[in-house]
Amino acid sequence: MKSRFSLVLMAFVAATMLFSSCKKDDSELILGTWNLNGEKSYMSWTYGQSSETENMSDVKGTFTFKSDGTVVIASEDEGEPEEVTGSYTLAEGKLTITEPSEGSQIFNIEKLTKSDLILGQSESQVIDGQEYSMAIHMEFTR
Repeated sequence: MKSRFSLVLMAFVAATMLFSSCKKDDSELILGTWNLNGEKSYMSWTYGQSSETENMSDVKGTFTFKSDGTVVIASEDEGEPEEVTGSYTLAEGKLTITEPSEGSQIFNIEKLTKSDLILGQSESQVIDGQEYSMAIHMEFTR
């Protein structure tokens, strides 16, 4: 009886190791080009009693993550193309993108699979006695 239990336990441990070693980590999954889905992406602001949400449906863009830690962000907003190269790091479910002229932005990785990437960012602060909050939600597909 004891040997049968040991066999089952060893099989379970082996299967667990096999499946966990097959799972790609975020640093591998993020590599490549991601296309912004503007219909599902938005920015929202709240200042005191006022709030506004802006859909990104008119924004076309891609993020291309390379294995050397560089990211190329290409976008077209209202017909104006722009391309920026920066760097990125991944740590503890967060993606930090650093652009030369904009500094660093930290996004929460809400979802990352082979075909989907969802990034979120939010912050709030008090300005002139009024609470100001901002949120960004961006969905990408391959």
